[in-house]
Amino acid sequence: MRKKYCITFAGVPGSSKSPIAHHLSGNLGLPVFNNDTIRTEVKEDLRRFDQVAYERIRDERADVLIDSGKPFIYDASIDRFWRTYSTKLKDAGYEIFIISLDLSRQLLNEIYEAKGYTEYAQLDGYEVDHATFLANYGSLVNLHIDDAAFSDRLELSLQAAREWIDQGYIGTIVEESLKDNRILNELDILRVRIASDDRPEDRWHLYTVCVDERRIETLSRDLKPEKWYMHFWNGDDIVAVYPNKLFRFRRSDVSTWTEAVEYGKSLGIPEEQLDFVVE
Repeated sequence: MRKKYCITFAGVPGSSKSPIAHHLSGNLGLPVFNNDTIRTEVKEDLRRFDQVAYERIRDERADVLIDSGKPFIYDASIDRFWRTYSTKLKDAGYEIFIISLDLSRQLLNEIYEAKGYTEYAQLDGYEVDHATFLANYGSLVNLHIDDAAFSDRLELSLQAAREWIDQGYIGTIVEESLKDNRILNELDILRVRIASDDRPEDRWHLYTVCVDERRIETLSRDLKPEKWYMHFWNGDDIVAVYPNKLFRFRRSDVSTWTEAVEYGKSLGIPEEQLDFVVE
């Protein structure tokens, strides 16, 4: 089960982020961080809106929340600010679940009219921002909500978030790498395959397993001290496990692999085997 995560949104303003955020908050027991609430607070305190004051309060409170390490819901669109916010969250060790609201202009117009919104002229720019985000980062989205799914958006979001939160890391363990192969009896084994080498003594027994973070840490003590390692993945997050040593990095950013690769090479593991393949 994930312990440190942020649930957030992509999509144009007014596309139903807040109703989903509050539904998730009530059912998952997570705090909601909402930019609009801070805007309102600034207006109430100063009797006018001050952009500088708003940004200062927003950033200070976001930093306090992130530094706490608690999971939370970020009720805002990250279409234009993904690189800034994702970097801050990932540097603090957070995993990110993205709900993308991919609604047609017709449905958005109907929603805006029902809410009494008047920003129709800005919709073109909002839609360009969202399309650009999807073109660059669409592969990172965990759940897409379109017109057909809109009426079920609350429960679909809750179900997908719960499944993601409860999901562990997937990885492959070579039985021959273990000091005691009986630990396999304690793991959630998804499948087993045997290497196809001609000689029986050269055939590795490969177990694909699902484990949580605490189990990953103990597995580092179960590896033989020779040239062995294992790795686990959850989305873009990779954990490389060597005897009594762990490295965490992002699959999509090879520059974050360096320490894990160099340490593996120092143990005598050929570099071509340190490719951290995911299935």
